[in-house]
Formats: sequence, C-alpha cells, structure tokens
Amino acid sequence: MIDATHDTNGTRYKLFSFMTHDVFGHGQYVKHALMENEGSECLTDAVTSFKYVNPTWEKVRVIIVEKGFGDISLL
Repeated sequence: MIDATHDTNGTRYKLFSFMTHDVFGHGQYVKHALMENEGSECLTDAVTSFKYVNPTWEKVRVIIVEKGFGDISLL
C-alpha cells in the first residue's frame, strides 16, 4: 500500500509511506519518503529508491493506492 500525508507539517512536504504485509498477515512499513510534491519526478525517485533497497520487490503482487493518486503509470 502506498499512501501520503497532505498539509500536515509547516514545510508542506509530503510523507509517502510504503507498507507490505508480512508472513503473519500484519502490515509493516518498509519505506518512508519525504517529498516536495507529488510530481512524477519525486514519485519516480521514491519508487526507484524503494526498489533499490528491496531487491525482492518483484514479488509484490498487488499495489494499493488512494483514490486520488495522480500518476498510477509510475508503478
């Protein structure tokens, strides 16, 4: 699951959180990305970074995002 905070801090940075289910069925946060905006360049950097530090990312079968997620093609 990928979700973001909106306007929750003074600098207006967006906090994107990546979460997976572990072998016990519990959600575990595996990546947090603090970004200037939700533009394609920032989102691409966050996803690329996630893939780099998680070499088994190819085992991901489903990605859930919020309804207003702007650029689904990045995933």
